[in-house]
Amino acid sequence: MVAAPWLYRWIARIVLRSLRVDSRMRRGLLSASFRSGYGAFNRRDFDLMLVRYTADCEFVTSSGLRSLGASGSIRDHDALRKFVEAIAEAWQGWELRPHGFVDLGDRVLWLGTQRAQGGSSQIPIEDPYAQLQDIDRGLISRQLAFNDWDAALRAGGQRRDEVQGLEALEAPHRAA
Repeated sequence: MVAAPWLYRWIARIVLRSLRVDSRMRRGLLSASFRSGYGAFNRRDFDLMLVRYTADCEFVTSSGLRSLGASGSIRDHDALRKFVEAIAEAWQGWELRPHGFVDLGDRVLWLGTQRAQGGSSQIPIEDPYAQLQDIDRGLISRQLAFNDWDAALRAGGQRRDEVQGLEALEAPHRAA
């Protein structure tokens, strides 16, 4: 996909603009993009990960990352790459694990978990993780990160009991 990022962008723009939210094809393509994006992140293939983002994207960090001193808002590919590289270096084995998503039309809410091990402390963590992404012409223009699925659902205008299929997804309990 990185060899032809224009092809991904073209397909994403057409698919997300022309297919209805309840379309099985749209759901299948979003699911494949979700798995591929998380896989690219976990392999540290940030070129492939960034294909999905607009050049002037904004990433709003989670409260958990802000409590560790991360900036609240990161803009553009270069800044986002530097940010994820720095966090990945500080948290050994940091990986995102997908559980599912809610298609909101021009926004997508991704639900998963994050696992890591503190670089100096070696203390393992596993927490809920969610991303609410604004989609512009098939690409992510803004992404808000959350360490709480319910907070992410509220930000997306959803309630857990109203989202079909969400009951099958188990969010991990936050580490004490």
